[in-house]
Amino acid sequence: MKLYVTTIIRNNQNSGQIYKVDYETGNIEKKKIMEPTLAYLEGRQAYSVRSDNIEGGPPGLRGISIFDGKVYCANSDSIFCYDEDLNLLKDKTIRNKDIDLCGIHEIAVENEDSIWVASSVNDRILNINSKGKILVEYDFEGRELLNKLKKMHILLRYRINKIMRQADRKPKDRKFYFRMYTLTKHNEKIYVFLRALELLLQIEPEMKIIWFVKNIKNTLQRRIPWLNPMNMECGRNLEFIDNKSIAMVNTGTKCIEKFDLENLKHDKSMDIFSIGGQYEQSLTKNHFATPNYFRGLKYLEEQNSLLIGSSPAKIIELDLESNRVVREIKLAKSATQLVFGIEALR
Repeated sequence: MKLYVTTIIRNNQNSGQIYKVDYETGNIEKKKIMEPTLAYLEGRQAYSVRSDNIEGGPPGLRGISIFDGKVYCANSDSIFCYDEDLNLLKDKTIRNKDIDLCGIHEIAVENEDSIWVASSVNDRILNINSKGKILVEYDFEGRELLNKLKKMHILLRYRINKIMRQADRKPKDRKFYFRMYTLTKHNEKIYVFLRALELLLQIEPEMKIIWFVKNIKNTLQRRIPWLNPMNMECGRNLEFIDNKSIAMVNTGTKCIEKFDLENLKHDKSMDIFSIGGQYEQSLTKNHFATPNYFRGLKYLEEQNSLLIGSSPAKIIELDLESNRVVREIKLAKSATQLVFGIEALR
């Protein structure tokens, strides 16, 4: 089995690498520096700023997905396709100047002509074809979609109304910022985690609530998420462990948390991995460039283990039966280089 890993390098505007790693030996078989962004090639700003959302910037490779033996990787404004040996397939590269297709984070490839993209700058989920044309768009800052979500649960209505009231007091054209980060595919279905709403939502083939945090936290905890270790506003990568539970990175607590989907709640006893302690630099611009910053997740069913991406760039393998770390695969030495995405190909 081969692992394909994308990394980003903080404090560097055009950087990052993709690795091919042999799972059995842990050896790096090949690595490549990321292809340049379209913005870099054209000598312009890395992405169009449509709000005060500075997330999803240009440094490195982020989303990764495998389909039909091909490895798809995304930087901030492009999607690249590689063969198993990381040779770039230029005819399958997707570049698009559309303002909505920027600040790319996760991607999920259904087939060569259907790729789901999370645009973190614009709080949108897009479905694009092989030419980069947008086929389907979920605008999580649009009132039409928000009103639809409000009808799905009374607490969602409360939370969305609260965010909208706060946003309406700001003199900005773009008012809503739900920090939509996590997009994932499981059993041919597409899911998105809305961090500000603490909501796991299935959007395709139909929209429905899968799970969300129902307790209402106090004002201080809502305003400063990392003071509350259970606050999933710090939720990032998400991975289905089976059809009954999910694992999620909580970057505010340096913890991998597990959620029971059947009971639709988080059980603190189900937390599966933590290095302890919270970030000392959570309020600084460099807090991402710290050791042991978790991002990528990949569940290996046969091994019943969870691969966790961290910094300095490495893969931590956690055995889910014993909840013990069984090994680490080191990719880089600098804490500024962070694993973002992990995929496996047998």
